[in-house]
Amino acid sequence: MADWQDYTQDKEAGRHTVTGTVKVLRDVWSPQLRNRRDLLVYLPPSYEPSNKRYPVIYMHDGQNLFDQFTSFAGSGR
Repeated sequence: MADWQDYTQDKEAGRHTVTGTVKVLRDVWSPQLRNRRDLLVYLPPSYEPSNKRYPVIYMHDGQNLFDQFTSFAGSGR
């Protein structure tokens, strides 16, 4: 089973711009790139208390979606 963590769990307070619930799966092996990457997932506010199904959007952006602090060109917010 995957060990999903809160993205802000090990972040310094006040430096990150994450809004909402973002989970991270650390060090996912990529056979194509031959390296490890973190996988980040945004969960909508109504996700936890329900069994509702949600559509999925996959976005490959190099850390520019969720956190302006880790972004090289500003976040997508």
